[in-house]
Formats: sequence, C-alpha cells, structure tokens
Amino acid sequence: AKNQGWAVYKLYVDDGYSASSRNRPALKRLLCEAALKRFDVVLAYKIDRLSRSLKDLIDIVAELNQFDIGFKSCTELIDTTRPEGRLMFHQFGSFAQYERELIGQRTRFGMIKRLKQGLWNGIPPYGYRIKNKKLIIEPTEAKQVRKIFDWYLRRNMGVVAISRELNRLGIKPRKAERWKGTRIHKMITNPLYAGFVRWGGETAMGTHQPIITQELFDTAQKTLRERNHKTRQLRSPNYLTGLVKCGLCGAPMHVTYPGTEPKRRFKYYVCNNRYNHKSCKQ
Repeated sequence: AKNQGWAVYKLYVDDGYSASSRNRPALKRLLCEAALKRFDVVLAYKIDRLSRSLKDLIDIVAELNQFDIGFKSCTELIDTTRPEGRLMFHQFGSFAQYERELIGQRTRFGMIKRLKQGLWNGIPPYGYRIKNKKLIIEPTEAKQVRKIFDWYLRRNMGVVAISRELNRLGIKPRKAERWKGTRIHKMITNPLYAGFVRWGGETAMGTHQPIITQELFDTAQKTLRERNHKTRQLRSPNYLTGLVKCGLCGAPMHVTYPGTEPKRRFKYYVCNNRYNHKSCKQ
C-alpha cells in the first residue's frame, strides 16, 4: 500500500478461520463497509487469503465491483481495476480452488487410511479421550455410557426419558448444560462403544477398548428398530401441531404420549418449554 501511495483504512484479519468459507467475521465487516464505500481498493497478500473457493472469489469481487471497489494481490499480478488484472484474477482463482480440492482429497485419503487402521477420526465422543493420538476410555464417562445402555434395554426407558433422568441426577454432557434425546440416540447407535470405528459410511474394527460388548450393542439396535416400528403404527395426524400455543409462555405445543402399552396410550398437547426445559409451569 505504501509503494502505491495508498492510505490504509483498516486491516481485516480472520485468524483461526478457513479461507474456504465465507462465514468469517472480518470478511463480513469488509463487505459491509465496502457497501458504505469506506475505501477504494481491497489489498490482500495472496488471492487465496480472500477465498479458496472460485465461486466465492468471483462473487466477492463482483460484489466489490458493484461499489466501484477494486481488488489487488500483493504477490500476484492481479488488479481488477485493469483488464489484464481481471484475466489473471480468474486464472489464479482457478488454481486456488484446485489447491483446495487437493487438500480435501488428501484429507479424505488420510481419514480412510486411519479408518482402515482402526483409528478414530475427529473429536473423541463421550466416554473416551485422546492420548498419544489414540482413543482411551474415560472411566467416569464410560460408567454413564454403560448406564445409558442399561436403562435403554433393561429398564425399557426411551431416549427422552434417559436424558431427563441424567439431567435430574445432575450429570452433564460435554460442552452442554443438559442432555437431550437426540444426543442419547446418537450414543446408542454409535458402534464405537462396541469397539468399531465409522467414517464416511464405512465401518471397521477399531484398535480402542470397547465400553460395551458387541452383543449388547446389537441388542440395542434391534430394540431401537422394534420401538420405531411400534411408534409408526401408533402415529396418526396431529392436526394442531404448530398451530396451538401455550397460554402461559406463548411457546409452541406438540403432541406427546404417556404410558408404554399401546392400548393405554392417548395423545395430549404439551408446551415445548415445559417439555424440554421445565421453564414453564404449564
């Protein structure tokens, strides 16, 4: 900027964010201030600092052009205020996307390789932690995992009932204040707890120690299918869902079923806040 004799209006830095995404706070601020015409040119060290996606690059530069704002790269022959610069912009943009796709391909190959080696990909789930790049059991959490499977099979509790009981006992999940039925469902259907690893729709035998037996896991999957079948048989149109609101807090209401035996079941509407968070006295 100094060599061009330009005055720097502001630096826009997205530390910790990938250039493959447009959902970056500094980029959003840049585009908002571009609409207000606070500057004349956007200067970047390299074109891939603006974005690694060719589509996003074209869209961002087109948006800047609407406000008569140019784009220039410090290390590449790109200056969209000139015809030859616009040509180079599209060429370098294609290379940036090509590099992004290569990185994605190498990442996928690495994930598949780890899967075939029986290694876990990603953040360790509840019940495990990472040590020396391998999964090891977290004893306190593993105890709760076994309890969840026990409640589901031996006590005949549903995923929502299990989440409520864990919340009542003050047992918290990771990075959340309360358990939800969806989280319990993911745990019950995760073969990792039985000694397997899964990624990209493929499953392989893991090298980690299982928390439950494969027999127990298979029984849980069979029970889940049977319960889902019974639920579909009992299901009927709920015409007022989405229409009725709670008279106390104004939250939407949905249908729920008390009891366990089909012949004893009847439907009634309950406030979402009351059902999920118990924050309503309805």
